[in-house]
Amino acid sequence: MDESLVQKAVGALQKYNEVARSKGKSQLIEENQLVSLIIALKKIPNSSVRPHRIPLCHTLYPPEDTELCLFTKTGKEQTRKLLEDKHVKGVAKIITLEKLRTKYNTFESKRQLSSTYDVFLTDKRLYHLLPQRLGKKFFQKKKFPYPVDMRKKDLAKEIQTARDSTYLHLGLGSCCAVPIARIGFPTRHIVENIAHGMRGVASKIPRGWRNIQSVHLKTVDSIALPLYNSLPPQATLLPAVDGPRGKKRRVEHLASSDGEDPGDLEPNDSRGSAEVTGSGDAVVTPPAKKVKLPSRMSAKKIKGSTVVSSKYEKALKRRRTAKF
Repeated sequence: MDESLVQKAVGALQKYNEVARSKGKSQLIEENQLVSLIIALKKIPNSSVRPHRIPLCHTLYPPEDTELCLFTKTGKEQTRKLLEDKHVKGVAKIITLEKLRTKYNTFESKRQLSSTYDVFLTDKRLYHLLPQRLGKKFFQKKKFPYPVDMRKKDLAKEIQTARDSTYLHLGLGSCCAVPIARIGFPTRHIVENIAHGMRGVASKIPRGWRNIQSVHLKTVDSIALPLYNSLPPQATLLPAVDGPRGKKRRVEHLASSDGEDPGDLEPNDSRGSAEVTGSGDAVVTPPAKKVKLPSRMSAKKIKGSTVVSSKYEKALKRRRTAKF
C-alpha cells in the first residue's frame, strides 16, 4: 500500500472526528473509538476454529487502563495460584465454565458482564464452547474472548501478547474487519499499526496479497476510505484476423494484475486458441469438434492399470481423429 495515501486517509478520519465533536456530537463520537481495516477477499478461505492473532506496534488496550477477565477450565483458586506463580498481572476476574453456565445464564447478566471488563481471555481448550454460552451480546460489542495457551511456560508473556494484538476472523464471508488503532492515537502510530498489521494479515490469508481484492479504513460511523484495490485483468485487442466462415475476429490477450503470465496457463480446448507469429500475424485455431462420450464406462483395475471398455475407447479415438 502507498504510505502517503494511508497518511491522507488517517488525517481525513481524524479531521472528521474533530468536526463531528465540534458540532455537538460529542456524546456519539468517542475519543477512543476503534479504527478498523475492512478487507475484501477474492476467494473465501476455509473457516478456522480460532481467530488469527495479528501483532501490533501500539496496543489498543494500555495495561494501566485495562481490566482483563479470564475464562478458565480449572478451578478458580487453582487458576489464581497459577497466575501468581507465573507473575501474571492485570487479570481482575476469573470465571470458570461451570460458573458461567449457572450464574451468567440470562441475557441481562451477560450484557452486564460484557460491559464490566475491557478484554476477555479464555483458555484455548474452551474456545469452541463459548459462542453458545456467551450469546450475541459479546459479538455485537466486539468483545468475544481471545484464546490463550494456559500451559505455556511464560504465561505472563502469552497473556500480554494476546492483549496487545488484534485478531482476524476468516471463513465467515468475503469481507472481514480488523481493529487496527484508536482514533485518538497520534497519526504516526495509526500509520505504523496499519503497515505492521497488514503484513500480518497478508501472511494469514491463503495466497496472501493475491487473494485481497481491496482494503478500506473506517471508524464506526464514518465512510470507508480506500487504501488498496486490486485491478482486474486488462484485455488488449490485437488486429482483426479472418476467422472461419469469412468473419473477422479479434484476439484478446489477458494481462493478469497478479503478476502471472497468461501464457503459462493451460489452454482451453473448448474455446480454441490463438497464436501470434514473428511477423505479427495472428493465427486463430477454431475449437475442436465435440464428440459425445458414453455416459458410463466400465473400468477394472488390474494390478494398478485401468482397462477401459471398447465402446469408450472407440469414442475416444473418434475425438482424437476429429477434423476441424
